[in-house]
Amino acid sequence: MKIKKNSPTYQLFLEKGYTLNEIENCNEKMCIEAVLKYRNAIIDIENPTENVQLKSVKDDVHSVEFIDNPTEKVQLKVISISPFHIGRIKNPTENVQLKAVSEFGTTYHLINNPSERVRQEALKTLARFEFGED
Repeated sequence: MKIKKNSPTYQLFLEKGYTLNEIENCNEKMCIEAVLKYRNAIIDIENPTENVQLKSVKDDVHSVEFIDNPTEKVQLKVISISPFHIGRIKNPTENVQLKAVSEFGTTYHLINNPSERVRQEALKTLARFEFGED
C-alpha cells in the first residue's frame, strides 16, 4: 500500500513525523490508523488491503464509494450496515446485489444493470412486504 503523494493524509503523516519512506510504503497498521483518524483517508491509499477497506467502511460506511475494487467481504459488510448503500458500491457482485434486494426490495432501483435473478428477488421481497407472501 502507498499513501498518494501530496494528499491530505500524506501531509498529516509528515506533520506527525513519519519519514517519506514510511508514508510512501504504508504498512497496514499505519493505513488503518489513517482510516480511523482521518475522514475519507481511504481516498489517499493506493491498493488498500481488505482489512484496511473493512476498517474504513465500519468506521464510515460512505467511504465505500472511494474504494475502487472493494472485495465481496467489504461489499457485504456495507450491505449489513445499510442495504441502501448498494448504490455507492462500484461494481457490486451479484451476491451482494441479491443480499441488498432480499433485505429491502426498494434497493433494486439503486443497482446499475441488475441481472434477471436480482430483479426476481427484488419483486419477491416487495411482494412479501406488501402482501405478506413468499
